[in-house]
Amino acid sequence: MVADAAHAGRRIHHLIGAAGRGVVAARLALLARASARARDAGVLCFGHARVADEGEQRAELATRLLEDSHRLESQIDKTLELARIEGGGPLREQSIPLQAWISHSLDGIAQAHGAALELRAQLDPGLPPIQADAGALQMILRNLVENSVRHARVNPVDVRLTAAARGSQLVLEYQDNGQGVDAGARRLGRLFGRGPSSSGAGVGLYLVRRLMQRMGGHAKFNTAPGEGFRAELWFPVGT
Repeated sequence: MVADAAHAGRRIHHLIGAAGRGVVAARLALLARASARARDAGVLCFGHARVADEGEQRAELATRLLEDSHRLESQIDKTLELARIEGGGPLREQSIPLQAWISHSLDGIAQAHGAALELRAQLDPGLPPIQADAGALQMILRNLVENSVRHARVNPVDVRLTAAARGSQLVLEYQDNGQGVDAGARRLGRLFGRGPSSSGAGVGLYLVRRLMQRMGGHAKFNTAPGEGFRAELWFPVGT
């Protein structure tokens, strides 16, 4: 795991190039957080291995190791993606039929969280396509789901996706059934912006916002006590 974080660090150093000092500082701060998480995950796995025994303990150990690995992989992915988009890395935008793409992709996103997540989409097959990068779209949905699973404070987390055409744009609406927090919409999506009880790095929603901007759209976030978390993703309509 530590080797993975070191590899991520070398990739970021290569991508920094001639970027401004503010971007460099942000990347280095993120790398430090990712490395710390990698080190903590390694220590945790070692500790589990020391106390593991037969039967139920071994099964629990396997589950915890998989969870730790998934969190580390996600953190490194976000590190690399942040470096790529802030460094002006290219996107491969194309016309994507949203309903068909969502139907094809939901199972893979949901399987990473098992019984902790119920993810459903209600999209009209007659919706116009969106202009987007398929990889960026995958990253956006993964980050939104991870945000819900981490912060909703309910089990299972129930996520609903709906969409509607609005003139020259199409809006994909994301809503979870979480408890919600009094965070203020303006704070959501800021780099390293975290709530007082958050265990995240403050990167996921920022990546969602930046990827939407890079694709010519925008994202809106909102949460309030008792209302869960809501995101609106506004995409240009494709051809």
